[in-house]
Amino acid sequence: MIFNTPARLAILAGLALLSACSSKDDKPQPSCPTVLILADAEHFTQFRPGRGRDVTDIVAEGDIIGFKGSCEPGKKNATVEMTLSVSFSLTRGAANSDGVVDFPYFVAVPSMYPDPAGKAVMPSTVKFPDNLSKVRYSDEEVQLSLPLSLGQSGASYEVIIGFQLDEDQLAYNRSHKR
Repeated sequence: MIFNTPARLAILAGLALLSACSSKDDKPQPSCPTVLILADAEHFTQFRPGRGRDVTDIVAEGDIIGFKGSCEPGKKNATVEMTLSVSFSLTRGAANSDGVVDFPYFVAVPSMYPDPAGKAVMPSTVKFPDNLSKVRYSDEEVQLSLPLSLGQSGASYEVIIGFQLDEDQLAYNRSHKR
């Protein structure tokens, strides 16, 4: 296809206008950490107290089904400020008489261990509506402040999420791979 001079000028002018379009929000965004869901802790099964471990003993089950987040540079670019929200799918079990499930989950930054800022455990409570046995739930946002040294970016961090399981729940997950 051959363009004459006026057509070329019009195309170039259009491209120049498009490249000049920007908003206040077009600042370069900081690199965010990689967020991973820990395989052995992406599911939980909560049984009622006692030895029973069949389907009639299940109080609740849950899966981490996703997350969303964003990053912003911190003060003087010495940190990356990350906001993270985790989503769950929860199923009410036959042994759940009150429709309430309590479960903790964690957000951890392994490279910050053993500093207490390297892991936060969040308790969560969900009340099932009377007519539902399965719900999706997104918890409140978690705020992370990740320190950066000279030349480091947020991408140098990994953030791990999972359910905070007790030893029995972890053993159950490992013996019942899904």
